[in-house]
Amino acid sequence: MPTTEAEGAARAPGRVEFAPIRSERLLLRPFQPGDAADVRRLAGDWEVARLLPNVPYPYGKDAAVDWISHTRRGVAAGSEVTLAVTWRDGGGLIGAVGLTLSQHGRSAELGYWIGREYWRQGFATEAAAAILRYGFEALGLTRVSAMTLDHNKASVRVLEKLGMRYEREGRRDYPARGGERPVAVYAIIQGQHGSGDRPPDAGDAAPPEPVPEPAPAPAPEAESAVP
Repeated sequence: MPTTEAEGAARAPGRVEFAPIRSERLLLRPFQPGDAADVRRLAGDWEVARLLPNVPYPYGKDAAVDWISHTRRGVAAGSEVTLAVTWRDGGGLIGAVGLTLSQHGRSAELGYWIGREYWRQGFATEAAAAILRYGFEALGLTRVSAMTLDHNKASVRVLEKLGMRYEREGRRDYPARGGERPVAVYAIIQGQHGSGDRPPDAGDAAPPEPVPEPAPAPAPEAESAVP
């Protein structure tokens, strides 16, 4: 079961303070400028970029830097919680996971992506379950939605493991694919979460969507979730 060391907050210019969120294998923490090279390498992979909304391909050299700056401003302003997915005991970047909050702050959109070398190990489900718990318990959210390309079965499996339910069809811009594509919208309400605590099996290639516009290169486990 994931544990949150604090509810996190950030208010100092140029500095983001947020207590890391820990799960069984992972540590979720704010992105740092030094993560740019790893973000570009992982999210700039075509197999990841093609599954992510708002992510261009090729992924320019400044895109990762701009995206990290955007996520840090969002965390500081309280408009989003987009975090780096890393190993709990230290190590490099695995991917990203995040919640983009609605204007009234009671609902959010989940987003996430995992680098291709880390697919099929349950990281997308584990990271998303940890941030969902944080959203419902620490932020007091009442509803969280997520979107994924309608043909991305791996992403659908991740969302279903989290306890999310299909709601409707929609459309979303996928720059790497040349424009809008049909997506499936899933959601979960407060009180239904908790099923994501168990370790997932194979299909972690779910696409993230909770990643904001300047989203840099996200990964395939995230089609309904971040950057």
